[in-house]
Amino acid sequence: MKTLLAMTVVTLFLTSCSSFELSDANKLQKGMTTEQVLNTVSKGPDNVFDIRIPSRPNVSYTIYQFTLKLGGITAEYLAAFNDNKLLYWGHPYEFNRYPDPVINEIGREALIHAKL
Repeated sequence: MKTLLAMTVVTLFLTSCSSFELSDANKLQKGMTTEQVLNTVSKGPDNVFDIRIPSRPNVSYTIYQFTLKLGGITAEYLAAFNDNKLLYWGHPYEFNRYPDPVINEIGREALIHAKL
């Protein structure tokens, strides 16, 4: 019984300390499914929501919003999915720097709906 209690306490401690980190972001690959992403990262998203962009109103994008931890600093990090496939991921400003205008638009719309 003591062993079971100790294992439970250790498990709770380790899961409460887990966070989405740069190493998690580096494991992501374009085309991964939402399930693959969730199985790859240390901590799931803080917020999940769907958006539509003005240039493609019939297309829905799912956004996963993570809090990326870098030592004592935290930053917003987004992953955009279309048809259950990872399309693009990064800090919000990275969406704006990407050469594809659709990715730019997804980033802008995601920031409107994100919980910051």
